[in-house]
Amino acid sequence: MGGLFMPFANMHTQMLSMLADHPYQDKMEWRTTLRATAAEYGAYMLKHTVAAWKAQVCRTMRLRQSMSGMTGSTWKYQWIVLKPVTQPNAAKQCGETCGADGVASEGGGWCDWCGGKNVGACCKHGDTSDPICKKFDAPVVEGTFTNGWPAVCVHNDCIQSNTAYNGDTVKVFMDKMTPEECQSKCVSEAGAVKFTLKEKSCTCFKTGATRHTEDGVSSGPTICAKPDDSVEAREDRFQAQLEESAINAPMKEIETCDSKSEGVSDYAQAEKDHPEWVKKCMTSAVSVITKEFNSFYKRIGTSLDSMAWSAGCGAQRATAWDEGGWNSVSQDSFDSGSFGDCDWNKEEEMDKKMRWHEDTSHSRGWTGTSKVDMDSQAKATIGFPMPTWLKDLSRQMPCLENTAAGKVKDNADGRSTAINTMMESVSVGDAGMNAGQ
Repeated sequence: MGGLFMPFANMHTQMLSMLADHPYQDKMEWRTTLRATAAEYGAYMLKHTVAAWKAQVCRTMRLRQSMSGMTGSTWKYQWIVLKPVTQPNAAKQCGETCGADGVASEGGGWCDWCGGKNVGACCKHGDTSDPICKKFDAPVVEGTFTNGWPAVCVHNDCIQSNTAYNGDTVKVFMDKMTPEECQSKCVSEAGAVKFTLKEKSCTCFKTGATRHTEDGVSSGPTICAKPDDSVEAREDRFQAQLEESAINAPMKEIETCDSKSEGVSDYAQAEKDHPEWVKKCMTSAVSVITKEFNSFYKRIGTSLDSMAWSAGCGAQRATAWDEGGWNSVSQDSFDSGSFGDCDWNKEEEMDKKMRWHEDTSHSRGWTGTSKVDMDSQAKATIGFPMPTWLKDLSRQMPCLENTAAGKVKDNADGRSTAINTMMESVSVGDAGMNAGQ
């Protein structure tokens, strides 16, 4: 949807909207065509976005149990979230961990401790001999000498954590902001090519500034380099996506609940006797997942909302999106998905392949009895919620399907059949996507 479909769908509906607004259109019925087409696109996009949400929850939400007391007859539960570590061990010395001279044993500068292939490498400042490390602006470790600069973890991201620049200053902005906002301010300053964000100061630097390690600080170029779009690079990225075993980013567990459940014999009893705790803890976990989900799907949600209004299916929102609706969780129902529908054989296999940021086992505690309980999670009867904005749109699915099914008045009119060319085998509801029906 991000590469081709969404731009095409947006362009198509915008063109139809222009035609529908033409003051002299009284025969072509462009308004009817606009509604039907927008409804088709919207229903298709919404269906797949909801499916993506369910997949995200199945992949990243886990039920953890721990022994309550010493008898082992009762258990406490909590919902946790598996979250990728962004820029793991950024700017930390990695020579001993990643291999001799800071080069990973598998070849090149990529190192699992730093994030793995195409994510993080272990490199020395000024190293141009290694084909991987020469692509990075590795920082100097303060307190070390020219010939003794140790290798540190660097990452593919344009903005690097725990690093800062020294050099000739162009301008300093004193305000609280994100690294991206600091970069945006510096890019408009003549002569500024690099920036550093430290607490409430954003500093823009001229050419020649050198990077060094500094905890809690972010730095980068004012203009990010274009990604390698060669055929070889694209083939490597495509192959990595096909290989499910290539899970580069290390994961960590996020405990999201204020407290664990009361001691119970099993999770089924927790659902029966403490349903309010289950829903509250689950909502906290889903809130964390929502922010990760939005990093990609927020833009699709914006486009979906536009499609719904064009189709005449726009509706009032439970919470205004710009006033908290994007990040809040719909709590009026827990029927947005069931853990019983997850493919647990696949999830278990994926979990085994993951690298852990802090430990390599799901088991914790001095008894080793605190562990992820996939069997109980698969049998959970209380479903999980979804983001408020996605729930708002989900309520509009019947309208989108019915509007798409209505098509245009003249079934021989082929103006709404463009979508069939792209999605011939896709169906939505009983009506299907065939504009000729």
